[in-house]
Amino acid sequence: MLYMTRQHAVLSYMSVYVFIFLSSALHFGTYIVHYIYFFV
Repeated sequence: MLYMTRQHAVLSYMSVYVFIFLSSALHFGTYIVHYIYFFV
């Protein structure tokens, strides 16, 4: 039972990290697009 709860906690932490990584990548992508439009 303890192993299952630990695995669930690890999955929730990984999902949070993936969400943060995707949001930061999305912001970085929009910055790149703005820079490309600015230089072109």
